[in-house]
Amino acid sequence: RRVHGGIYHVTMWLVIASLLLVQQYTTTLSADTNHCDEQLNCGTCTFYNDCVWCVSKAKCMLGTDEGVEAGICDDFDYRLCRDQPCNYFTTCVNCSNNPFCGWCDETSQCVEATETGEPSAGSDSCLSFAYQSCPQTP
Repeated sequence: RRVHGGIYHVTMWLVIASLLLVQQYTTTLSADTNHCDEQLNCGTCTFYNDCVWCVSKAKCMLGTDEGVEAGICDDFDYRLCRDQPCNYFTTCVNCSNNPFCGWCDETSQCVEATETGEPSAGSDSCLSFAYQSCPQTP
């Protein structure tokens, strides 16, 4: 009888420990997914791979390149903001991730690029132009 009772107590402790772990995991998971709700503009929202900026609601929501995970939003930006000017980006890496921009090495500025990856009009002084990649630094 003593062995049988001991197994019962061990089993109960394992069940309680499992429930606590599940509760902790669920709390951590929900805390991790709330980071989209905390983003107040498109630029910070689309920085996260699991967030989309819903243009019509002006709200950051959990989602992917296929849309929002929960709710309705037909007009969303994923990874890039359609109305974000190139001069918003302050590093070559961030600039070159935007297919509408390129990095001017002479001025250390992100400027608009043409569809062919050349500096757009008004950026004629840019002789060293990085489009969708950055020069290697020593």
